[in-house]
Amino acid sequence: MFEQVLSSILSADSIAIFTHRNPDGDSYASIKAMKELIETNYPAKKVYLCSSGVSYLECLFGPCDKVSDDEISKSLALFLDCRETGRIEDQRYKLAPKRANIDHHPSDEEFIGPSVNDINACSTCELIYDFARESGLVINERCANMLYLGITTDTNRCNYASDFERLFNCLSDLVRLGADPDSIYRVLNVRSIDDISIREYIYSHYNTSKNGVIYIAIDNKTIHELGYTTNGIAGYINTIGNLIEYPIWIFFLENDDGSMRCEFRSREIPVHPYAITLGGGGHMLASGATLKKFDYNKINEIVQSYDSEILKFKE
Repeated sequence: MFEQVLSSILSADSIAIFTHRNPDGDSYASIKAMKELIETNYPAKKVYLCSSGVSYLECLFGPCDKVSDDEISKSLALFLDCRETGRIEDQRYKLAPKRANIDHHPSDEEFIGPSVNDINACSTCELIYDFARESGLVINERCANMLYLGITTDTNRCNYASDFERLFNCLSDLVRLGADPDSIYRVLNVRSIDDISIREYIYSHYNTSKNGVIYIAIDNKTIHELGYTTNGIAGYINTIGNLIEYPIWIFFLENDDGSMRCEFRSREIPVHPYAITLGGGGHMLASGATLKKFDYNKINEIVQSYDSEILKFKE
């Protein structure tokens, strides 16, 4: 399945790895794991990580790289955890002469270059594990930990998967290869006293629609007053999730540049199709989009659209 992607990597002297905007645990871990995998098995190759990374996870595996335009222009652009060009965080991928991709999100965009897009995989890290196994590559202890991190975060501690046997077999093998779940969960489980304050704010300021959307909109000024970044607040999306009365939950957050980050979640009703119309993407039940402006009229429009989807689903 991965023959063409492997061939692209083998033919490149250097690889610049890209992922989506607002990186999460899977995107961060997948690019880190792929770099570790390539450098371990092909030490002559240079690998660059073109991502802002995830700050609270850097204590595990460090920051990403500062990459020059010149380095990218001489590299294969390898997209991980995103195949849609508009959602790639570092748009300098356009400088690279060739592209390849490994992803697990639904997408209608045609990818130019070798691509593996397996929507049945629980995470991109699971696909990188498959890539390594199929290609006969060595997964060292550090890489095993990276892959374990990405899989456990993208499945919300193994709550979500289309194939649980595949998921648990993968995790079991990663532990055998040296992954240490305790060290990973110590980082994922830790909280600060500020955690109480932000949850209190969310519980005090949410709104609901007639048919079952629960949502909150937070402007940039408030985000900073709370002592958070947009990315940090977004991690609390499930604070208002999985309530029996509200099958869809949404965060609307204003970025520093005035744009609006939207995070859509659902238990059963697909949120992905409408996210695509907004220029976003993701999973069927967990998607996101970034709009040019933080706009309460647009927020109401989006809420009403999902409210109508809930009504159709109930009918």
